[in-house]
Amino acid sequence: MIGKEVLKKTIKLDPPWEVANINFEEESETFIIKVVYKKKALLKQIKENTGKEVSIYDHISRRWRYLDIWQYKSYIEVRVPRIKYKDSNSVEQVKVPWADKFSRTTHLFESVIIDSLVKMSIKDVNRTHSVSWYTVEKILDKYITKMRSKVNYDLNYIGIDEISRKKGHKYFTLVYDLTKGHVIWIGKDRKSSTLKKFIRWYGKKKIKKIKGVAIDMWDPYIKALEDYAIKNKIVFDKFHITKHLNDAMDKTRREENSQLLDDKILLLKKTKYIWLKNPRNLTEKQEITLEELLKYRLKSVKAYELKELFKFFWRYKTKKHAALFFNRWFWRATHSRIESIKKVAYTLKKYFYGVINYIKHSISNGRAEGINNKIRVYTKRAYGYKTDKMMMNMIYLTCGGIR
Repeated sequence: MIGKEVLKKTIKLDPPWEVANINFEEESETFIIKVVYKKKALLKQIKENTGKEVSIYDHISRRWRYLDIWQYKSYIEVRVPRIKYKDSNSVEQVKVPWADKFSRTTHLFESVIIDSLVKMSIKDVNRTHSVSWYTVEKILDKYITKMRSKVNYDLNYIGIDEISRKKGHKYFTLVYDLTKGHVIWIGKDRKSSTLKKFIRWYGKKKIKKIKGVAIDMWDPYIKALEDYAIKNKIVFDKFHITKHLNDAMDKTRREENSQLLDDKILLLKKTKYIWLKNPRNLTEKQEITLEELLKYRLKSVKAYELKELFKFFWRYKTKKHAALFFNRWFWRATHSRIESIKKVAYTLKKYFYGVINYIKHSISNGRAEGINNKIRVYTKRAYGYKTDKMMMNMIYLTCGGIR
């Protein structure tokens, strides 16, 4: 069995602190690491750091959770000195090098918890390290606050999206650095006031230097950007626009299929994904079915053609030619007699200032959607988070690019 002297050598402490003894308490199955200090060396060190004469005033017994020794918990125990300054008679506790001032856990133990949070569920971290939910939350919050304070955010393109945090239409607003693919800011709700908090956090002057902002057509976000005079940098997300067109296509198919089924015509039955999939991703059987369906004079066919035709808009290199294309497409869509397609066309016309900006900046929230999927996996794995703060910090930890 490894002796106490060997264990003492593995616990590295900076002078004037040193391990005096290691005891195992059988009843609580816990290792207690007794640490002491050399008085003269400590006073000399304080004088060198502060330039002031001090004396030992009294001691306070303290304990910190340390790394586990085998399967057992271990703690560092110290009678921490309080020092008295001779010039002012003020008294303060000496700062120990292995933990923060008010912490009950060592830096090393906190590092283990942070590493475990990336790999395990919260429940598994609690069980593996015999630590409470509250302690894990506190360690994580301290780590995230510290690491984010070190980051100098210099953004060119950002994406803004929301993700559900609770049932009942409760959301987080997430702001992404589209260049690096990181979540840089999280706020509760998806209101105009939420996004304004981000702008104030980032800086009113700095936000105007951003080249482009990818968002969906959500008026509260638009209002916030408009209030800070950066509406002209909005780029409405290509994938959200494609989703609107796909939804319109599917609504048209469902309505027409219902009418055909009334007449016992099964032409559109079980064809949903044939209309929605990228033509290049269709199976051979689906290609043959689509080719046959396109021969019919159906509203679904017309909606499909308009949906597919709009894809050419994203290929234009100049705003002038893109606008000419859009005007022709808009005329065809609004004269199609398909209400769902007409509704999308008028929506795109209303927000065209942000749609056309894609031609210049070519940014989207596609990368953000990938991050959102990753966040959902972590949320599910953790069986839900007890507090919003914990969930926000876990997003920063796993998707914030701070590790």
